[in-house]
Amino acid sequence: MRMSEHLCHIAKIVLAAAFAFGALVATWKFTHLDMGDGSFFGTAVYRVVALLCGLPLVVFAVQYWKRLDECRKAKGARGSMRNASSLTGIALAAFCMFVPAAADAGPASAVKVVSAVRKAAAIAKAGKKADTVIDGAKAVKNGKKIYRAADLAKDSVRLGKGMLGKLADGVADDVVEECAKLVKSGKPGSLDDVGAILGRLLSNPNLTARERDILLNDAYIRIAQKAGRLSVGEADDAFRLLKDCEGLHTLVRKCCSMNVNQAAGHLYELKQAIAFKKNGFDVIGLGIKYSDGLKSAPTDLDLLVRKGKRLFLVESKHYTSGFGAPDVIRADADSLINLKAALGAELGGSSNITPIFTFVSEPTPLLAKQLKLKGIPYLVGESDELVEALAAIY
Repeated sequence: MRMSEHLCHIAKIVLAAAFAFGALVATWKFTHLDMGDGSFFGTAVYRVVALLCGLPLVVFAVQYWKRLDECRKAKGARGSMRNASSLTGIALAAFCMFVPAAADAGPASAVKVVSAVRKAAAIAKAGKKADTVIDGAKAVKNGKKIYRAADLAKDSVRLGKGMLGKLADGVADDVVEECAKLVKSGKPGSLDDVGAILGRLLSNPNLTARERDILLNDAYIRIAQKAGRLSVGEADDAFRLLKDCEGLHTLVRKCCSMNVNQAAGHLYELKQAIAFKKNGFDVIGLGIKYSDGLKSAPTDLDLLVRKGKRLFLVESKHYTSGFGAPDVIRADADSLINLKAALGAELGGSSNITPIFTFVSEPTPLLAKQLKLKGIPYLVGESDELVEALAAIY
């Protein structure tokens, strides 16, 4: 038997082993998938995504199995040896690519899998033009690169590129349920108890600050959803769009407040942040602390948002019946003016800095006039409509 035939058989064994192992792991994962909310619809969608992302791998297997057969039957020692060595490298690349990604078996890694399949296809295409056996070794080297890409795909889930409730080091579902019950109990100090539980669970010194923040974002959003403060869609949007945003878990924690009015106000801010992201704005921070030079203690900015070169300093007020606290709003308006001046001095000009109020109901005529005199615009409405209005202007 020629050496090229030996190589083809080796390649077939490697390719078959890769897909057999990957299929076993993926099948197990497929039968244990869950969106986190337990809904049939969510689980079904997740499984369909997993299947669709797996189809390119099946095509890959069939295509290159045939090429191995063609290579084995090829005439000419040099040509068959060349193609056999290249295709053996491709088979090794497939093994390195598929096994780690199948073990992860989620949409985030599935995207990486599809990307890796394309890279493997490029290797195969290059193999057709190979002139020496060395190109086969290069294919193996490229396979190692694909392995590293798949390994990064696994790490990306840990770093927060996965789905809500699917992070490798995330808080367990039973703990989330326990914390949600504490929130729903309405007892004083319940949120402090939740914070203490999460603090103990996420005290791993090996976690970076960013990883801990993302895990807290994941935990608090799931708790808020289980406690009925956020819908499944809102929870998914909050994590998907804002997981890297400074102040997210603090804001979501406030959405779980025992004070119904305070919780509604913070939920109004969160929905605006989601709407800003959906309308092409960058949400830089939520609840950012700063000193305005007027109040005795630091105050906070509800949302710091950017679109292009323009910064928006957003103060959000959720007054539904009547229009209370006009003194608070006037004081916040003065704080915004001072913050605009301070940022302008630091950035070399304030012409691209816009302070703005968002209200869920119309302010009194007197307050509206005072805001106009101070040069601060305001928008009225629910989160989606007022952000859409602002997007239409800028």
